[in-house]
Amino acid sequence: MDKAQKLAELAHDVTSLLLPDVIENPDGSYTVPISHPLEDADDPKSGGSTVFTFSDIEYLRRSELNAFVEVVVHHGGELHKFSGRLNLASLSGREGFVRSLGRIAKSKKEFDSHLSVAIEAVQKAIQKRPRMIRITDAPPKQDKQWLLEPFVLDKAPNILFGEGGGGKTFVALRMMLSIATGVPFLGVAPARKCPVMFLDYEDDAAEGLDRIMKLCSSEAAKTEGSVPTLEDVQNNIFYFPAGGIPIHDLVPQLQEKIKEHKIEFILIDSAVLACGGEPEKAENASRYFNSLAKLGITSLTIAHETKSENHEHVFGSIFWKNCTRNMWNAQSERNPVDSREISFGLFHRKCNHASLRPMVPLRIFHGEGFVDIVRGAAEEWDGKALSIGDRIVKFLRTGPKQFGQIVMELADVKKDVITMTLTRMHKRSILKQTGKDNMYWEIA
Repeated sequence: MDKAQKLAELAHDVTSLLLPDVIENPDGSYTVPISHPLEDADDPKSGGSTVFTFSDIEYLRRSELNAFVEVVVHHGGELHKFSGRLNLASLSGREGFVRSLGRIAKSKKEFDSHLSVAIEAVQKAIQKRPRMIRITDAPPKQDKQWLLEPFVLDKAPNILFGEGGGGKTFVALRMMLSIATGVPFLGVAPARKCPVMFLDYEDDAAEGLDRIMKLCSSEAAKTEGSVPTLEDVQNNIFYFPAGGIPIHDLVPQLQEKIKEHKIEFILIDSAVLACGGEPEKAENASRYFNSLAKLGITSLTIAHETKSENHEHVFGSIFWKNCTRNMWNAQSERNPVDSREISFGLFHRKCNHASLRPMVPLRIFHGEGFVDIVRGAAEEWDGKALSIGDRIVKFLRTGPKQFGQIVMELADVKKDVITMTLTRMHKRSILKQTGKDNMYWEIA
């Protein structure tokens, strides 16, 4: 062992001895108490302590380790409290945090060193957490189940995305209403009835209640005898106004309410506002799904789509598609004769645990004091409302076709877009090429 290595190990041992004890709490947070030595041997009040609690810890990248930090300072017979979100890896962030803390507890000067020691102690504690296990000790895999088949996968993040103003929120609220009350949606009952939460970034409680009551007053539901009871609505639906606060900053409050009311499902409207930053950035999408994971319940997020002909991608980073487990695209067309009626199509774009389902046609009717959502006619969605890929698959169901035939069938689509779509579907083993010189395309 060379001299440099010995010095490094000695420094490590000394640092370990100087670091205070770290308390790992049941909720995953860490508490670090630091004692202050007496400034006056004859005055017991001249000592004290600073207690740091680090919660909601997020790893975004090597240079960004975020946490919500709560500080309690007991000094000179006085008690001071301070809290805020901090990037533990940022020196400038620490300096700003210490300045703010110093303005509250002016008599204490060593906050900078105390904070640094507390952060290092927490980092050491995190690094010591056991992560590796024998693969044979892993619990058996549990097959994913549907909470509301096939729209809401249980214990997983789900997304419903589409253009604005088409009725996505009413459809998502109707799914939530089914889960909360046990009333079937399109003839399918939820796997269980359970308390739900509506995390709203778009409107207010009055608007949310109005929409839910219109769905409860559905004329179609009355005809079918499947009207939710007011008792179920009162007991099982909880409204949480987000107030513009990103979901990652609401996690502690949401966890508390989820535990208090035994909530098992959350509907979030909408993704762009909830992620607290530019949705095109991968770190914002990643932080959003990390927050959902911390909640530990089934989620359905309403999102907007990119402006494209394919209707296949959520607006923002590709992480929105990669991180979700079940994804549906909503497309709508308002009746030109009666504006109260909307043709609404649900297209299954992704599912990690089951095969993609056929398109689900709906009809939304806005009546006087009620909203009906019933099954529509699939024939209404023949043609351009389908994605390019859907249209190609539909055309190939009659048999193999040459590229030129596909181009003629999709005359309103640019040839290079068709080429890109065919290539992508070939890579995903949805389509294959056959015949001499691979001249024909067919369904794989």
